[in-house]
Amino acid sequence: MHPILKTLRRSEEYRRLFAVVSEGCGPVSVFGLNEAHKTHIASAIVNEAGICGLYIATNEQAALAAYEDISKYNENVFLFPARDISLAANAYAVSAEIEMRRIEVLSRLSGDTPCFIVAPIEALLQRLVPPDVFNSYIHTLKIGDSIEPDELFGSLAAAGYERADLCGERGQMARRGGYIDIFPIDAAYPVRIEFFDTDIDTMREYDPLTQRSTRNTEYVRIPPAIEVPCSSLTMRAAASGMKGIDAFNEVRELLQQGIMPVDPLNLLPMLYQEGACLLDYLPGRAAVFFDEPPRSEESSSIAYNIFMESLSGFIYQGTAHKSQAGLMFPPAEVISRLDAGKTAMLYTLNSTYNAIRPKALFSFNTRSIPRYLKVDEFLRDDIVHWRRNGTAVAIFAGAHADRIGESLEEMGLNAPAAGFLERELVPGELIVVRESLSRGFEYPELHIAVITEYELFGAAKRPAPKKAKKHQLAFSELNVGDLIVHEVHGIGRFAGVETIEADGRVRDYIRLLYRDGNSLCLPTDQLDRVQRYVGTGEEPPKLSKIGSSEWQKTVSRAREGVKKLAFDLAKLYGERASRKGFSFSPDTPWQTMMESDFPYAETPDQLTCIEEIKRDMESPRVMDRLLCGDVGYGKTEVALRAVFKAVMDSKQVVFLVPTTILAQQHYNTAVSRFAPPSSAASRTGWWPSSPLPWWCSSTTSPRAR
Repeated sequence: MHPILKTLRRSEEYRRLFAVVSEGCGPVSVFGLNEAHKTHIASAIVNEAGICGLYIATNEQAALAAYEDISKYNENVFLFPARDISLAANAYAVSAEIEMRRIEVLSRLSGDTPCFIVAPIEALLQRLVPPDVFNSYIHTLKIGDSIEPDELFGSLAAAGYERADLCGERGQMARRGGYIDIFPIDAAYPVRIEFFDTDIDTMREYDPLTQRSTRNTEYVRIPPAIEVPCSSLTMRAAASGMKGIDAFNEVRELLQQGIMPVDPLNLLPMLYQEGACLLDYLPGRAAVFFDEPPRSEESSSIAYNIFMESLSGFIYQGTAHKSQAGLMFPPAEVISRLDAGKTAMLYTLNSTYNAIRPKALFSFNTRSIPRYLKVDEFLRDDIVHWRRNGTAVAIFAGAHADRIGESLEEMGLNAPAAGFLERELVPGELIVVRESLSRGFEYPELHIAVITEYELFGAAKRPAPKKAKKHQLAFSELNVGDLIVHEVHGIGRFAGVETIEADGRVRDYIRLLYRDGNSLCLPTDQLDRVQRYVGTGEEPPKLSKIGSSEWQKTVSRAREGVKKLAFDLAKLYGERASRKGFSFSPDTPWQTMMESDFPYAETPDQLTCIEEIKRDMESPRVMDRLLCGDVGYGKTEVALRAVFKAVMDSKQVVFLVPTTILAQQHYNTAVSRFAPPSSAASRTGWWPSSPLPWWCSSTTSPRAR
């Protein structure tokens, strides 16, 4: 166990909770836990008991945060995301990455190794293939096993593996003579299986690019490549049950021939009458941690209602059937199953939840760590206070460990650095660790406080965004009847997806309907040539006519309108350019010091924007600039550097924000960024020694100072 989790064993409340949950004497309610403490408690119980665990989060974002936290303390942690359910006829909208994650989780739960699953509550509502069916398509092969190659190849095809001439991608298989190549959906490398008659003689992993063997292996486990593995017998049985349902005429014909449709997930209620959800895949000894049940129930109800409203619309259009309501279970039905002995409901505040009556209550004394946003005297005072009370303090500083250690030494605190925390903390000690955690926390009764980079530097910088590519239409954006614009042929109406054989190849095409009954079939790998129609008029536009010059004339008129608008803008900005603005002075030494104290590496886009804004400020032109960027990409830092430059020339600056909370956050950030960078800087006279930013605590101009 991680040393932080071992510390929990000193808590009498934790030991009582562990005994009740591990022995299945719940359900229980646990109060007083912040986000970090919830993942500690869950990780410690699962780790110590050596069992599987399921952490149910309120939504996708909370599930991702919990997954990242739990991964710091446990091995074999997996995220089970909710899938997008698209009921548009023949519109295959499943994300390959999401499907692979979900298949890996279902496969792991059927194995012998304990694992920890994190899932949003919405994922529990979604219908799955019955566990016994899914597990029957998991192939475990060892050298010496006897199996008919034809039988194995056919079973892999039913499990969703695609036949290929050369097996080089996940989910593919190939056969040549006495060899079968298979690339398991959750594996890093494909495997080449050599048979001697019906016996497996050798198995070798190989490089998918060079097709050369890399190493021998004695064992391979092959899960299904799709969530809905299905035999031809099951398909034909489902087709018989669809007779008389017009919405499934085309699908029924494919199923009768033993051909899996493009989106079998939408047919789950027809393919398998028995319903199952993620809870059915959990081993009997698994512990379940239910985060904030009232909020989770509300989130699940919203997701379920959105799905039912969408289904009603498709049923009205004639492209769906009421039986597809079984794709999601009602929230009350799923939540009622959580009323079990190994369920622990986790709360921040004391609360009641009528849907599940707890058999025992537990309460922990915990605290969150305040934001310091710098190694300053406030942090020093808190550390001194903690150590005086016998509390051990660990700073998980990641890449900032050396820098933080030096700053603490300057303030008279000896803080040895360690690569990893390999032991439990000693009361009253201070240590800096090169590990990273997402949030800090404190257990006052256990005398332990943990501070992370988040409390010192704010949220970690996201990687620089890649250059934008041309948007490609996704099936999840399409509904039958939507208006689509082809760059050459104009406005058509989406009629669905069809599988067509041409030149000996079977491919998926989208069919677009145009005026006079004409239609166009476009390969799905050319979706970058079409976009959804977006118009502002009350009346829908007329469909274009294929082969006429009408659409090209429309495009020409639009180009002329854009050209006129461009000339008007050029005239407006020409008039603006003739006006004179204030020319700010070049950067001062203080500006350089403030910028060098930025705790992160600037992204190339940040540096470009900063340079362009400074160049505008120093020129006599009136600056007219809009800075755009997603949350967390560093817009505030760019703005604060411009603010500092303006103040250096005795100009007042107004920082307008939309809400009071955001105003407080930006104030805290500004106080942190404009505070003295170090005590050494104050002694040299380069920076004022006032604890508050001098420019907001003094009326004296910087030039005078």
